[in-house]
Amino acid sequence: MAYEREEGDVERLAEDLDREAEEMEHRGEKLDGQIDEVRSDWESKRSDAAVPGAAPPPPEEEAEDGDEDEAAG
Repeated sequence: MAYEREEGDVERLAEDLDREAEEMEHRGEKLDGQIDEVRSDWESKRSDAAVPGAAPPPPEEEAEDGDEDEAAG
């Protein structure tokens, strides 16, 4: 009987962990979407001279940003 109870506990734990993993995946996808939105908003602001403090990056910074993307990808 103890074995059956432990097996049920393991199954319940596995289900809980599966649910938690799904929830984390969903939150990660939602966060990715928010990051994309913020990045897009920031890039549009940087290209608009009327937005104070959001000047376009100097040419050397643009080149560095491109290098980081290639290294990460």
